[in-house]
Amino acid sequence: MVLTTDIKELQDRLSRIEHDLPNVIEGVTEKHLLIIEERAKGLAPVDTGYLRDNIRSLGAKMAGDIISGELVSGADYSSYLEFGTVTIPEKRFLRDALEAEVNSLTQDLESAIEALLARR
Repeated sequence: MVLTTDIKELQDRLSRIEHDLPNVIEGVTEKHLLIIEERAKGLAPVDTGYLRDNIRSLGAKMAGDIISGELVSGADYSSYLEFGTVTIPEKRFLRDALEAEVNSLTQDLESAIEALLARR
């Protein structure tokens, strides 16, 4: 009889984790997307400010076991600056912003998942 109670408690706990996990992961990812957005704005080359002003995060989603976050630059010439052209050297404002934040994002995700698993 005790085993039945323990199994029921385990099933309830696993159900709560399954329910809460996407929200926890999305929240952590969105927090870091905003940090990446601010860092990219700081790294973006500025002439008129249009490029910098059109960098924005569109949020994060978890679908199944895939986590995705979207950061966009609405200036139509963003890719030419980011990747360069034959005559324009690359100015890695988006990639460098992302790369600078990846380790912190990974650590925060691990911590958030551990905290979720530790909850009773």
